[in-house]
Formats: sequence, C-alpha cells, structure tokens
Amino acid sequence: MSQQSFVNWIRQPASIVLVIAFVIMFLMLTDQSQQQEGMSSSQAGKTTIAPSMDTPSAAMPLPGDLAGKKSQVMGGELPRIVQRLGSPAPGSTASSKPDGRLTAPDLGSLLGRLEDKVKAEPNNVSNRLLLAQTYNELGLVDKSLQEVRAAVKQFPDHSRAKLVLASILSKRKNEAELKEAVGILKELQGDTDAKQYLVEMYLGDAWIRMGDHQSAKKSWKLALEGMPVSDNRRAKLEKGIAGIVAGNSGG
Repeated sequence: MSQQSFVNWIRQPASIVLVIAFVIMFLMLTDQSQQQEGMSSSQAGKTTIAPSMDTPSAAMPLPGDLAGKKSQVMGGELPRIVQRLGSPAPGSTASSKPDGRLTAPDLGSLLGRLEDKVKAEPNNVSNRLLLAQTYNELGLVDKSLQEVRAAVKQFPDHSRAKLVLASILSKRKNEAELKEAVGILKELQGDTDAKQYLVEMYLGDAWIRMGDHQSAKKSWKLALEGMPVSDNRRAKLEKGIAGIVAGNSGG
C-alpha cells in the first residue's frame, strides 16, 4: 500500500475508530513489558523485591499518556485523535483487571469522550464533524444527521460542514433527503473550500439513488478527473460507470 493510499484509508472515520482501540491496547501491553524489563535491569546487584499485588499502579501510564508518547514518534492526524480520545476524562480512573493490568477503553468509552469534548467545546467545528462522521460509520445515522445539521446551523458558511451533511444525505433512500443533498452539492460546485471531486462523487451517489443514471455517470466521470490516482474509491466509481454503460448497451 502506498503512503497516499494509507493516508486516504486512515482518514475514514471507521478506520480511525478501529485504529484508536488497537493502538491504545497495543501500547499499553508493550509499555508494561518495557517497564518490567527496566525494573529488572535497574535493580541488578541489589536486593530484588517481588512486586506486591497491592502495590499502587499510579506510576503506570494511562491511555492518555501512551497516546502522548505515540504522538512524539508518529505524524499526521491519527496521533492527535488518539490523544484527544485516549486521554482520561477529568476525575476518571483507569479500569484494571484482577491481575493489576490496565484495560484499554472500549469504543463506547472513546466515543463518549468525543461527545464530552463536543459539549465542552461547542464552537470546535472539526470535533463536531468528526463526531457526526463517527456516528454515521457506526450506523447511528439519525444522531449523525442531528449533529451535522447543528454544525451547519451554527456555521452556515462552513463548506466542509455542508459537504459532510450532503455526503450523509446522498446515501439515504428518502427522496426528500436526496433532493436536499443535490441542492447542497450544487451550491458547493465551484466552491474553492470544498474538494470538487468529492462534490461530484456525492452528487453521483444521490443521482443514482434517484434513478437518474445519466446524471450519475456524468458526475462520477467529473469526480474521476479530479480524484487522486491513489484514492481507493476510484475503482468503485469506475465500476459504477461501467455498470451504467453496460445497462444502456443491454437496453
């Protein structure tokens, strides 16, 4: 996988949620192993004291600490998201297993922390859109639409907020919502703050669900013209266009 393909994949909300849980769990396990090795080497030549099950674990890094360490060696968007979602909420304590090992927070906990951040910083439109996209990827479409509509209402001139709303609506089956998506996307055509290949891609998605295959083909072709060659969505659009052409030939 090329670097650009990996970047495109990791920006998908579903990928972010899955990677967050994996990274935190992996880091917690490896950090505990490193701590045990460091303790053994530092006490070489001294009287060795077996660790007690009652020994406080306050010195053991929490998920937020691990995410912070990871962000020092990784670049891009993932470390910031891990740090935002993995940091312990104020006043909370990390859960642990009977053997004293810390457990990684589940996806529900991570989602809850993002919800808390949105409540605490209602003017942070990036967090609000991330929450809306995460809801959508988890199948909570009604909550997703509620969140993104609130963002658009609060920031009516925010092109990305409108694009996220249209992207969700373009996958719906309700005709009124599909027409709303088309209206928003037509407004975004030519908007330099919105990636035009995404505008055309979502337009095609809406057109195909409305039964307008020729408009869908036209929009998808425009999307392919501007879409990076490494974008893994190209194959899906090419397949959709080929299906429309084959259908016309068969008729």
